[in-house]
Amino acid sequence: MQVDKQLIGRRGELAVVAEFLDSLANGPGALVIEGEPGIGKTTLWHEGLHRARARSLRTLSCRPTGAEVQLSFAALGDLVGGVLSETRSNIPTPQMRALEAALLLAEVEGPAPDQRAVALGVLSVLRALSSAGTVLLAIDDAQWLDEPTAGVVQFALRRLDRDRVGLLTTQRVDQEARVLLDLARTLEVDRIRLGPLSLGAIHDLLYHRLGASPPRPTLARIHDASGGNPFLALELGRALHDRGGQWTPDQALPVPTGLRELVSLRMKPLPARTRGTLLVVAALSQPTVALVKSASGAAHQVLLDLQRASRAGVIEQEDDRLRFTHPLLGSVLYSQGHNGPTAPATQAPRGGADRPRGAGQASSTSRARTRSRRGCRPRRCRQKGERKRRPGRRGGPVGTGPHTDA
Repeated sequence: MQVDKQLIGRRGELAVVAEFLDSLANGPGALVIEGEPGIGKTTLWHEGLHRARARSLRTLSCRPTGAEVQLSFAALGDLVGGVLSETRSNIPTPQMRALEAALLLAEVEGPAPDQRAVALGVLSVLRALSSAGTVLLAIDDAQWLDEPTAGVVQFALRRLDRDRVGLLTTQRVDQEARVLLDLARTLEVDRIRLGPLSLGAIHDLLYHRLGASPPRPTLARIHDASGGNPFLALELGRALHDRGGQWTPDQALPVPTGLRELVSLRMKPLPARTRGTLLVVAALSQPTVALVKSASGAAHQVLLDLQRASRAGVIEQEDDRLRFTHPLLGSVLYSQGHNGPTAPATQAPRGGADRPRGAGQASSTSRARTRSRRGCRPRRCRQKGERKRRPGRRGGPVGTGPHTDA
């Protein structure tokens, strides 16, 4: 999947992301992409990750889910677990022992690892990696970070000096992630607030994804009904397209009353067995074909289910890895299955890379200022710390505006 083709209506935001990545050569910083569910945060985050790698930045990424809020250091393993071996010589022995104990990479006796030692270990890892090049921590849905991970990452970020380390993260607009609390006291924190897509961008989105776009009156109805939210607009357009794409002024659009109904309508054409298999996928934080087959038991049936779901545009597969075409599909499916009668035939495996989902939240408020950017008019909010900006650090407005998260 070529990520940049998904970013309809986000030229201004992409420029902001590129500027942020380039600025990290001068020292640490953070860029927060925020907005309502379905507005485009994850898509823009993915493109930022893609561009960072194209610039030869070292990327450490994780995509926590709601269930991981209750699992200590669940996300930290995704972030740094794969780089401990190459940084071992740069990490003091007590810190390495604490990291390995926290990430369940070594057997330890006695009390749980000291969180300060773990946090210092993370800081040592970041400094070791940044001595060889710029490092980007990329965290999608930071509001779902488990508390221990959020604490140690925040500890490390607040102690960066001229280290070339950046944080690219997304969060829902109404849920301030703990990892960001008070971070602006010591670090430049920029924010992109994603707003609704324009009518023209919705047209381009539907044409790109569905191969056709409805007449302008219908398009306007879709735009109004979705509020410019690209995920909702795409689902409405898909529902209309699937019933023949016909609409006249005296007909009502197939507008579900809410997101849960929207996802239910998307899943309804699939057999119950396939929906059960998708529930297993939704319950895993890092789903793979092998894990789903192991959890469900009937390997051949699982493959058929995954093929059906893929043809329906619900999931996509890259090598052995599985992902929902939009995170909200998995989140709502899991929430419905967890609290309702539908459940997979076999319980999904737990622990490590296959942790189940759940719920959790954190909130805070912050001040922001809005500034326009010529040409794209993106809104940008910069959270100001108590410390003055360093000479040579990132400057100028950061933008956001009409965007897409489909």
